[in-house]
Amino acid sequence: MEVESIHTGPDGYIFGHIAEEWRKLMSILESETGAQLWFFRTPEETWHTFPLGGIEGYAVVKDDKIIDFLITALS
Repeated sequence: MEVESIHTGPDGYIFGHIAEEWRKLMSILESETGAQLWFFRTPEETWHTFPLGGIEGYAVVKDDKIIDFLITALS
């Protein structure tokens, strides 16, 4: 999976300290027929303007509803 190759560290671990949460998200994705993995990121100004509130991550979405999500970065 391309997402995993992007987030694999030099030690070979996918998502490092949040690897278990990633595996849980992938398990949900695989078990939910029709579910999709979506990347999300708040607008650029939320990362650089006070008060900071930038957030990004991945969500499992099915029928336009978020089933579960994983936050990978915060500002």
